[in-house]
Amino acid sequence: IEIYRDPPGQVIGIVQMKCEQAPSAKSERFVEMTKCLAKQAALQTAEPTIANLLDQPDVDNASAKANARLLEVINLIRENMGVARVARIRADGGILGVYLHHNYQEAAIVRLEGTGATAELANDIAAHAVATKPMAVCREDIPAEVVARERDIARKQAEQTGKPANIVDKIAEGKVNAFYGENVLLEQIFVKDNKTKIRDLMKQAKITD
Repeated sequence: IEIYRDPPGQVIGIVQMKCEQAPSAKSERFVEMTKCLAKQAALQTAEPTIANLLDQPDVDNASAKANARLLEVINLIRENMGVARVARIRADGGILGVYLHHNYQEAAIVRLEGTGATAELANDIAAHAVATKPMAVCREDIPAEVVARERDIARKQAEQTGKPANIVDKIAEGKVNAFYGENVLLEQIFVKDNKTKIRDLMKQAKITD
């Protein structure tokens, strides 16, 4: 994975490349190509997709297509490789933050909006997201069937205690809330201080989005 953020910090491109062997991903030419394609994703005119990313004019050389970079590395390394995923995020009046893990296999982009939004905070939350891997930003974003499954498991576990139905309900609901606390970004404990929920952090910084 590579990320490119334009100098004004208004747009970020992220690209994930795939190849056949792990050592190939560490080669200088492969890394440089991936960085260039992340820049391509950020700055090309069309909204980037796997289909169109390589077919666009190269952002650094309009006389060639971006695909030329990939073909050059394929011919050099003699290995099949290609784009796995690509995306572009715009600030649109907000603040963008990024985090790319040192293994280049995990990354996150965060967009904040509000009077207290800063690039430092956005970067911190992006790093937090990579560390905790939340399923969703808020409860409502988790698929209903996932919540139903967790609630069913929690109830069955609670019933094994032999306690009255009203107590079972409370135990089950507590387990579901614990599931949210582990998997919902806003309800997770911020890894940087290990005491503040991300939601409370947002409120303190007057983040609205």
